[in-house]
Amino acid sequence: MTDIFARDHSTIFGVGATPPARGLFDGRGAYNSGMKSTITTVPQTQSKFTSHSFAMTDRKKASLTGVTKVDGMTDTQIDVTTCLGRLIITGSELKISKFDVDDGNLALTGNIDAIKYAQAKQSLIKRIFK
Repeated sequence: MTDIFARDHSTIFGVGATPPARGLFDGRGAYNSGMKSTITTVPQTQSKFTSHSFAMTDRKKASLTGVTKVDGMTDTQIDVTTCLGRLIITGSELKISKFDVDDGNLALTGNIDAIKYAQAKQSLIKRIFK
């Protein structure tokens, strides 16, 4: 695999062509159009939910509030992210019957065996250099 910076100008611009004075990749590997540009950063917003609840009926039905997203789902496990951290629900025949991302409400049915709150995963580097 060849690096774009290792190619000669005829490969990039065609045989006999010369590169333009402006509008090429700069030394950092970014495209420079020669025009002034403004980079705007969007501040990362915190979760719009401040509380979380979990209610279960007869280990068959459950409802949750404060859910920000569903990370994964199988018929034996549902992984969700709440405003207070990750939640892993395990069991059998699990199904999400309702999920409203705007309200943060989630309802599920199935045979619930375990509910586990988990910490966010640390990066590999942080785990190695504890």
